[in-house]
Amino acid sequence: MASLYPDPREVLLSVVGEENNIVLYPEDYDFLNPTPAVPPQGSSALYNTKVTIKANNIAAAYQEQVDIFYNRLKLQDLATLVSLSLKAPGDVDTSHKLIPSLNARFGLNIKEEDLELTQAEDQGDFKTITLTAAPGSIGWIGETTVSVAEGEINLETYLTVTALPGLKYPTDYPTRVFAQFYSYWRDFTEYHPQLSLLKAGDPITGTISGMLTALTGDTWLLSGPGAYSLGGASITFAGLTEGNGKFNPDYKYGIIIHIDHTTATGIAGDLILHFNDPVENTDTV
Repeated sequence: MASLYPDPREVLLSVVGEENNIVLYPEDYDFLNPTPAVPPQGSSALYNTKVTIKANNIAAAYQEQVDIFYNRLKLQDLATLVSLSLKAPGDVDTSHKLIPSLNARFGLNIKEEDLELTQAEDQGDFKTITLTAAPGSIGWIGETTVSVAEGEINLETYLTVTALPGLKYPTDYPTRVFAQFYSYWRDFTEYHPQLSLLKAGDPITGTISGMLTALTGDTWLLSGPGAYSLGGASITFAGLTEGNGKFNPDYKYGIIIHIDHTTATGIAGDLILHFNDPVENTDTV
């Protein structure tokens, strides 16, 4: 499977460049000391990580270093999308040896530097391996457990013809980010007041592009071409998730936004926005 997750370093440099109208090349910069971070009290910012970007090339146009703030993905959120069970070669007995099978099975872009080295635990007919994000991982935090059974065959060795007309997965644009995977695990409950007013067929507004930008860390355009653009997109569903297999039943409400593939050049498919009723503050003075 093509990777659904681009390299986080490239993504961060791209976002920084777009926000500041500059171009930063990945080979010119190092990422140092990613650490947990929380926004100041009362701030509307959304992030969980601080990292230092430092120039490593004296010929780079922009020198010195700067701290940026963003969201790393949680490994445990993967389990809300798919069943974390897979087959792998019999000699896979550590988290690092599992990485090729993990990336191939779920379209991830995990590297050894992203995970602590952990040992597999024998469960009889299968093994379990705990994936724990390394403190220095740029893209991941948290941990989750994967069930591994022996029996993987590397299809790349046997299937040399891979261009099959009409069979493209998960969309007709397999090199782009899969919109459902990109959005499915995110919680949009804080935007309940705005999202609860939407209906199928309503126009896409700057409110939607703003909340997507704030929650994902990617710059979402309201119109015009771009990697993440809502130009030409449409709301095809807005309502209760109950009984609808497209949604996570842990959430009460869901919205589906179909992406226009001619305007959005880096993502394809349907965005799935989940949210619940906000929790009322029962504190009394």
